[in-house]
Amino acid sequence: MASVTKEKLSSNIAVSFTGNAGPNASEGKEVGLVYSCIIIDENVYQYKDIYQGNRSEIRNSCIIDAKKRILENL
Repeated sequence: MASVTKEKLSSNIAVSFTGNAGPNASEGKEVGLVYSCIIIDENVYQYKDIYQGNRSEIRNSCIIDAKKRILENL
């Protein structure tokens, strides 16, 4: 997803997320399981995280971590 987004938007950085932010387990994925991908120029970074909290908290945690990871890898 991140590579398609990067290509379509002609950007240097793209981020994608997939997983389960809840409120219920789905497709065999526990609540809080999130996979993310960050592409910076030609570098690809993939992450698997387990977050705690409600749906909104999990989504916010994903964004906060993505921002930190982008800054770490610039």
